[in-house]
Amino acid sequence: MQSSNPALSPRAFQDAFGSAVSRDVATAGGVAVKTAMFVSIAAALGGVGYGVVRTNPGLMLPINLVALVVTLGVFFGIRAKPSLAMALGFLYATVQGFLLGGVAAMLDLILAQSARGLPGGVALTAALMTCGVTAAMLLLYTMRIVKPSRTLAMVLSSATLGIGLVYLAAFLVSWLVPSWAHVFKFVTLQSAMDGGSGAWLGLGINVVILLVASFWLVLDFGRIEEALTSGAPKSGEWYLAFGLLVTLAWVYFECLKMAFRIAQLLGARK
Repeated sequence: MQSSNPALSPRAFQDAFGSAVSRDVATAGGVAVKTAMFVSIAAALGGVGYGVVRTNPGLMLPINLVALVVTLGVFFGIRAKPSLAMALGFLYATVQGFLLGGVAAMLDLILAQSARGLPGGVALTAALMTCGVTAAMLLLYTMRIVKPSRTLAMVLSSATLGIGLVYLAAFLVSWLVPSWAHVFKFVTLQSAMDGGSGAWLGLGINVVILLVASFWLVLDFGRIEEALTSGAPKSGEWYLAFGLLVTLAWVYFECLKMAFRIAQLLGARK
């Protein structure tokens, strides 16, 4: 494995943990527990973010901006000093959980305005979809149907860079030049609200992006297995769990969008 989660650097991991001498080595269970801790914090703050944005929808933009700044800070901080993965991981889980909860609230509000909805809301639907995607990718990895490789990492890295640039451009245009926002309507949710063939095209693009995000899980699983096999110390579990959290957050975000698109396309009017 020469590359893994885009938020992590394999070389940084090796420099920080690879030469450590410890009798207490990392385990799969340890990584799972720490990942669950991160996810639990994100879920709890997601509930807070949902309530805040549901009551004050105008806060969505500042929340987005704060989340962007914090995410970039965590990204560079973790690359510079992987040993801070525990502290930065909890910070990331807090901010991303609050942000994703706010996004779910906005989507539920939009659905309610068009007399549509999902049982339990988009948040619950997206959570179930994320669990399904994670289980499916773990099964594919365990059965070696999909294997982590340098080629897969390069393809996913290129696709992720392109997706990230488009998302950033769409965000900046919608904020600075709203009259041009329609240019990105197939990657944003505007096409879903417009309906027609454009809504189905937007759903197709959403599926492709979700697949890209999902296949990062394979690389994450490979990175974790590699670290465990090499006898990485217990402290490395936080770093590995953080990498998995980043991917799960992206998968969940794409599942939120997909749940919203499906509800708009197929949801029965009340």
